[in-house]
Amino acid sequence: MLRLLLVLALIVSTLACAPAGHAQRTLTAAPSAASEQRIALIIGNSAYKEAPLRNPVNDATDMAQALRAIGFAVTLRTNATHREMEQAIQQFGLDIRRGGVGLFYFAGHGIQSRGTNYLVPVGANLMSEADLKFQSVDTGWVLAQMEEARNRVNIVVLDACRNNPYSRSFRSAARGLAQMDAAKGSFLAFATAPGDVAQDGAGRNGTYTKHLLASLRQPESDIFQVFSRVTQAVAKETREKQIPWFNSSLTGRFQFRLDGEAVQAAPDVPIAPVTESTAVELAFWDSIRTSTSRADFEEYLRQYPDGRFAGLARNRLHPLSAAPQAQVASATPSIAATRPPATEAAGRIERPDIRVGERWTYQVTDGFTNLKSTVVMEVTTVTDNQIHTRRARTALAAVMPTAAAGAVDVFNRDWNLLREDETEYAPHYPSFQFPLEIGRSWSGTVQFSRSDGPVVQRLTAEVAGWERVAVPAGSFDAVKINLRGSYRLHNDMSHRLASTGDLSAVVWYAPAVRQVVKREINRSDFSAYGSMALKEHWELVEYKPN
Repeated sequence: MLRLLLVLALIVSTLACAPAGHAQRTLTAAPSAASEQRIALIIGNSAYKEAPLRNPVNDATDMAQALRAIGFAVTLRTNATHREMEQAIQQFGLDIRRGGVGLFYFAGHGIQSRGTNYLVPVGANLMSEADLKFQSVDTGWVLAQMEEARNRVNIVVLDACRNNPYSRSFRSAARGLAQMDAAKGSFLAFATAPGDVAQDGAGRNGTYTKHLLASLRQPESDIFQVFSRVTQAVAKETREKQIPWFNSSLTGRFQFRLDGEAVQAAPDVPIAPVTESTAVELAFWDSIRTSTSRADFEEYLRQYPDGRFAGLARNRLHPLSAAPQAQVASATPSIAATRPPATEAAGRIERPDIRVGERWTYQVTDGFTNLKSTVVMEVTTVTDNQIHTRRARTALAAVMPTAAAGAVDVFNRDWNLLREDETEYAPHYPSFQFPLEIGRSWSGTVQFSRSDGPVVQRLTAEVAGWERVAVPAGSFDAVKINLRGSYRLHNDMSHRLASTGDLSAVVWYAPAVRQVVKREINRSDFSAYGSMALKEHWELVEYKPN
């Protein structure tokens, strides 16, 4: 994933390239799956000689029961040895070659070594790291079995990120599991983010599987909804010490439940294949369909007046326009609300006079998981041509990051990004063009390099007008700026087009704080492996002038 999601002062850098997030959404459509076979292999290992676990056998048993109840043919193995795991996985690979859906679930000890993930059988005698290859099961082999089957949907769920009990005898004692890429048609779910450790749980089930079981019982059983609910519930229970993660390259829609109650809202009927242009629309609609903001549906209708969801969008607008506007609760403002001066009231904002020591603190909300984080940006240097800032981010909204320990970003005097940490942009991101005037528009192209190749991005922006905006830091008069763009990434080795992306955002710039006070972000990425979407909401929490 792209890494510009952390950029604060510049919305476009956030839109252009998103980092590996907690949740990556693939947005495609698929034919009916009501009659296809569903096969699951469930393994739970608890009885380890070294560091036995309380929950995995219970987790596996309960998962098997839950999946049988929704139409899966389940093979259950508990406290399986190396040979038993290999035999079960080989048979599973043969079974799913008949097509349909394959699901592999493992609960127990999982270990990463030199970037490879291993599932530990009961009875494994791991005296050194070299023993892993011969006495544990490589997750890559499991994925290869599933990929070879070429069935419609393959799902892998690993509640196997417990801490490594053999770390003292391993040279590369990395925490948790390493990140894995999903092959076409696959969905990978981890109990926690790569490199982190999951909790075993104090009750019958582990923390992750407990919430997965609960989510599977809900009527809305779209695979992304199921795992997004799990992410939110686990993060809340563990106070964000454990944040589940999933990665997808599905090429079709998948619902766990096939009963009438589950599919009434979204009947399982054939859907036409999705092109890149329609996938953008699907990504946009999916990001706003539960929104209570009138502006979201107005923006959808502006971009897609004859879109497939245009009727629904107009229906949503009616109650939103009839209902009174909700009052936005705000914390004690860090500065007084300010009306724009005469020139700004007429729609004109001059370039801000930025000073060393100014600091902006934002709360960022993930639009899919509702998880919140905090970002702080502080000005460290101002020259005739540049503004240098330090930026820091924490996954806990309640914990304040220290900007002094963050990454260094460099902007020109118009707040256009020149360098984000170690990534340089040529000539710069065209986010702003001062003076800002109502109706003024601009566009630009920026080039930069990523580890997997060069990126070319095109952006257009337009100043829409003044609005009164309420955020936790207070209420501000701000100019609304609409931004749209696209990017193209070429593979560094083959020089071929590797992926493309579309983005849109609305930002509100308040001259009283010389920075953006609110932003709404939507972005979709496309590659040969699938489509992904991002939705984020940023609000100013505090402003510290110098």
